[in-house]
Amino acid sequence: MKFKILLIVATLCFLPSCGGDDVDCTDTTALNSTIAAATNMLNAAITTWNSSDQMDESCNALKSAYEDYIDTVEDIQDCASDLPTLITSARTEKDRLTCN
Repeated sequence: MKFKILLIVATLCFLPSCGGDDVDCTDTTALNSTIAAATNMLNAAITTWNSSDQMDESCNALKSAYEDYIDTVEDIQDCASDLPTLITSARTEKDRLTCN
């Protein structure tokens, strides 16, 4: 999954298509920054989860990180054709978590 996330960051550097009302898909620097920040936060949550007791509290924190990541990517999904696939992958990983 980390490979997919890194791949999409690299892909955004070369995609100047149009996005939603609030998104300037031609501003690849802002897009890359947005994806990088969301990716870093998700990776930090995954690292914390992997080193934790993996109880409900840490599981819910990871779920929340996935939700934040998905929301961020959904906001810019019109800028790259690969983003809906990335969102689906993140939702699948989030749904695999067994906490409440």
